[in-house]
Parts: sequence; C-alpha cells; structure tokens
Amino acid sequence: MPYADDEIKRAADLKSWFEGKISDLEEEISRMKEVVLVMDSVLRSTSFKTASELPDAEEKKEVQGNKVEGQESVEIRRAKDGKVLGTAKVDSDKVVISIAADLKLLSTTPPFRSFFVNRILEGMREKDRGQVSQGKLNAKEIIDYLVEEKDGVLKNITINNYRDQKRLGEIFNTINWAFSRMLEKSK
Repeated sequence: MPYADDEIKRAADLKSWFEGKISDLEEEISRMKEVVLVMDSVLRSTSFKTASELPDAEEKKEVQGNKVEGQESVEIRRAKDGKVLGTAKVDSDKVVISIAADLKLLSTTPPFRSFFVNRILEGMREKDRGQVSQGKLNAKEIIDYLVEEKDGVLKNITINNYRDQKRLGEIFNTINWAFSRMLEKSK
C-alpha cells in the first residue's frame, strides 16, 4: 500500500526527532559514566583508610555522625589523568574549594553556572527552603555559597551548611565533573 507524501514527511520528521533523542540519551549516559568514575575517584581517595590512619580512642571523640570536627584537605583530581583541579578544605559545616593555581577557569564557561551553581547548589537551597517551610529545618541551616573570582577567573568556592556526607559527595562529584568539562572547553 503506497504512502501519501505527508505521511512519508511525517515519518521522516519522526525518525529525525527519534535519532536526536537517542543522541541526547547517549550523551547523558556518557556523562553519567563519567560521574561514576569521579565518584569512584573521590571514594577511593576519601573512604578507605589504612589501620595507621584510624583514629585512636582520643581522636574518636572528634567524630560526630558523618562529620569530622576540625579540617580535612581533599585534592580534586580529574578522573581520566589524575590532574589536580583544586583542593577542598572541609570542616563540619563548611567546605572551601580552591581552584588549582595553574588553571584559569572562567566562571562563564559552561557547565559551571548552568549546572554546578544553578542546578546543584540552587537545587540544594530550594530543598532546604522547602524543609524550612515544613518546619523540618532552621532557616540558619539553609545551604549558602560564595563564588570568588578575579577578572572572571574562578579562585574559590565557599559552601556553608552542606550538612551531610551525601551532599558533600554530590558537591565533590559535580565540581570535579564541571571543572573537567570546563578545562576541555578552554583548550
């Protein structure tokens, strides 16, 4: 049975749209795989401790839930080659991410603002505001952040009230991914 020209055009349009969706999903899968690699890298560098690194009885007093009192320094490294992208100084309620001095990452380079700031940090802030409105969280505990830059070049990102290890992990994973993408785009 022959098809009318408008049916053929519609089928071609649908095929083109469907191929575009497949391409988008393949790119999303690729990004997700990269995030998993970043997570593995962060977990390897922060989760596993040798017996000599375990706290003794005195040091155990400093541990509260999932947070450690005092400050810990964590290197942020690109998964594919281990290049140092920055360091994070973490304490119980604040993390300060300092971009590596040899990198010139512009705050306007995607996906810094579009993904890390607008989607991740602002998304966390919106969830916190929702919990405040439900009476589950004090307004002083809402996540807050400050992006420091000089002449458009990122220097430091300070994040207050991250509150738990899950959020901290998400921050590390996404900043690692964002910095890696920004570095690729700046070449």
